[in-house]
Amino acid sequence: MSDDATALAELNEELARTPIALPVVGQIPFGSAEWNANVAACKGCKYLTYHGGMYCGHDGKLISLHARDATCPTHRQPHVAAGHVAIDERTEKPILPVRSSPLIPMVDHPLYKLFDHVRVISLARRPDRLAAFVAGLPDRWPHPEPRVLVAVDGEINRAPKGWRSGNGAYGCKLSHVAALREALADPVCNSVFIMEDDARAQADYSDQLTSFMADVPSDWKVLWLGGHELAGNRSVKLTASVRTMTCPHRCHAYAIRGREIIQQIVEQMERCDQHIDHCLGKWLADTFTVYAPTKMLIAQGPNKSDIDGKTHTLRNF
Repeated sequence: MSDDATALAELNEELARTPIALPVVGQIPFGSAEWNANVAACKGCKYLTYHGGMYCGHDGKLISLHARDATCPTHRQPHVAAGHVAIDERTEKPILPVRSSPLIPMVDHPLYKLFDHVRVISLARRPDRLAAFVAGLPDRWPHPEPRVLVAVDGEINRAPKGWRSGNGAYGCKLSHVAALREALADPVCNSVFIMEDDARAQADYSDQLTSFMADVPSDWKVLWLGGHELAGNRSVKLTASVRTMTCPHRCHAYAIRGREIIQQIVEQMERCDQHIDHCLGKWLADTFTVYAPTKMLIAQGPNKSDIDGKTHTLRNF
């Protein structure tokens, strides 16, 4: 079995436990005796795990009812199915995905069922990025809550010989492959919306999405909701809100519809021998019509990249 196949098999075994929903902050009083006891017990690794809005410590002393989160395989590689909340060493308080107001999935929105799967890819060792993603979601969210798909860590599953980009980019490729393979494993899934944890939807995302989809042809197969054309390529404007792309770049927010289309794209991703941002775009545009908003609906938030190691500011495209 190839290194790629082994890494994916291990990841899919974890994913079979079902990806978790984003936590609902506030069910457990932070700073309470329960929290302090668990923080004290967790100082060895500086992490707490969460599941479904309830929290627990690595030592198995649960303050939730989710028994499957009671243990952590090792402190070096935290429990994949649980997600993680870091402890600030200065304040000894959790770094939490705190929102100023609750996320309200708009279940009556006409586009609520547009995507069968809504996923956010996030490394278990980067709880700061997941926290920022949660905090940055607009209050009026026209989709089901995103579920966390834990990213393949390229520093653990390192790139094989012949891979032309770094380990971080290799983990990124495997993570997107896993997200699409997960969609194909669900027999009722026909469409998927994939985000990375640096995705930042515009404040009026719901209204912009409604206008955009009203002009997108009904037989669409690929939507690019964040990113830009690779240098030297130009989009073709169709309407005031819709354009087609000739070489879409960046994979922090895209959607695919049709099981055969998902299959074709995941197979192309698996063939990539370098960062999927660089090898996927031209093939996508040559194979399908890639529709995008004239003004992208989803930016990339400020973050320190696990691929290039650089610190980036907010980037609107």
